[in-house]
Amino acid sequence: MRRQIRIVKAFLPNSVKGFAVRCNDTLEWYTIFINEALYESEQHEAFIHELNHIKNGDFTNDKSVAAAEMMLHNAK
Repeated sequence: MRRQIRIVKAFLPNSVKGFAVRCNDTLEWYTIFINEALYESEQHEAFIHELNHIKNGDFTNDKSVAAAEMMLHNAK
């Protein structure tokens, strides 16, 4: 099944670069929110980070958010 990903730029709290949500339990539909206040290069970095969460299946496994973040950061 093909993933559908929507990207939304929004003003988020300064501590949040971006986040992703799965929008449908049966289909692979996601929305990635990126902090519009960031520099373009930081927005790109945040987008890639959230995209990797989707690619790694972090929304469909039993890992905690903390575990998913740790695995993603250790993979760099």
